[in-house]
Amino acid sequence: MVLMKIKIAKNTLVMILAAILLLVVLILLAILFKSQNNASLSQEEAIAQEVSKIVAKGDFDACNKINNEEYKIICKNNVALELASKELDAKWCLELDDERIGREDCVSSIILQKAVEQDDIDICREAEELGYINSVELCSANFLVTKAIRENKKEYCDGINNETYKDNCEKQVFMASFFKDPINTNCQNLENFGIEQSVCEEYKKTKACDLIDNSLLMINCMIANGE
Repeated sequence: MVLMKIKIAKNTLVMILAAILLLVVLILLAILFKSQNNASLSQEEAIAQEVSKIVAKGDFDACNKINNEEYKIICKNNVALELASKELDAKWCLELDDERIGREDCVSSIILQKAVEQDDIDICREAEELGYINSVELCSANFLVTKAIRENKKEYCDGINNETYKDNCEKQVFMASFFKDPINTNCQNLENFGIEQSVCEEYKKTKACDLIDNSLLMINCMIANGE
């Protein structure tokens, strides 16, 4: 009986020691896992900081030196957009991945911006040179709409061949005349253009474009007021 008791005690001790050892192993594994996660997070933060510095410098070639593919794409997209806008050079748009940020949208936007700033509609043809012939008509129409709004001259709309664009141009010129000189406008007439009568009345008092909910109309308001 005594030997049996001793044997049981030894087995229990072995089990306790085994349990302690298993617990220690689990703790060590948990610490190791946490350490690896922290190291991974720290590495990702370091890459993100590197990307931020590259974007700030506008160094496109440096993006190719980033080892992480996801961050490399983010870097190239951001630098390409920044350079395209800064230099008004739509060729940078071709460096975009075309999934997160569309190349054609970038080309259209940059070329229109350049055409408006240089007051030259022929610049819209640069879109065709970059392989986006459909963007030429849209750029030309938006160029004429911008001029019509800024100068409050509906005659510019006559230069637009697409009837839908032309009709839209004439409506925007009408709205621009309201944004510039709202006092004599009947606010009831603007409800068809997406501006509530109460907003119209308030705008008459303040001429604050941020009252306008519609983003397109707000932009037109800012253009009309030279903002």
